[in-house]
Amino acid sequence: MKYGIFGDIHGNLAALDAVLKALGDAGCQKLVCTGDVTGYGPSPHECIQRVRECGAVCVLGNHDEYVTNLLDSHMARLDADTRNVIEWMRATLPLEDVRWLNALPIHTIVDGFTVLHGMLGPQHWGYVTNSATLAAHFVHQTTQIAFNGHTHLPLYGCLLPGKPPTVDFLRSAVIPVQAKVLVNPGGTGQPRDRDPRASCCVYDDKLREVRILRADYDVAATQALMSQQGLPQRFIDRLAVGK
Repeated sequence: MKYGIFGDIHGNLAALDAVLKALGDAGCQKLVCTGDVTGYGPSPHECIQRVRECGAVCVLGNHDEYVTNLLDSHMARLDADTRNVIEWMRATLPLEDVRWLNALPIHTIVDGFTVLHGMLGPQHWGYVTNSATLAAHFVHQTTQIAFNGHTHLPLYGCLLPGKPPTVDFLRSAVIPVQAKVLVNPGGTGQPRDRDPRASCCVYDDKLREVRILRADYDVAATQALMSQQGLPQRFIDRLAVGK
């Protein structure tokens, strides 16, 4: 089966639709979302609707949790721009959307592989970006293959017997039979690898292959919607440069 993996949508409906089309064109038969459907972007409600409509298996992201968790201690750790967006979403999202987000699991297993947003273990919103954080994650990964998000970077982490874990940018890879891997498909709605195109990946379990896909979308249209909603300018500007 071919799986379409995507995440970090962050309320960017145009980017999400571009990714769903690209994954459909690639022949993906099952869709998986690594979380953060909401946050930063102008269309969180529409993105929640689209993820539900396409039948994707979805896990909770940290921004999704911020929307549903009203504890001030969570908000205090965030910068003012991020808090403003969260408060806007809390004021505008329908209750049904909040209930759906609140019911999402932090991690799950789909057909033998793990899906999560950050990292496994006590620091579940930790960022896996290097060999040390990858090693900490792999201690808790019980399946051979896992997919995550959170960093907005397309990454391929691999652990082979007798060797230290390695992390590289995701391009195309055949997963070794004896390896344990963690794959990040990159950011759909807010890429941070200096490529503004929406990012996702295809996992072919028959070929044991994972490969990145990039999809063009109308960045300017999303920026215009963000401006109309009065969202922070730095979140608007970053879409055009992919960082």
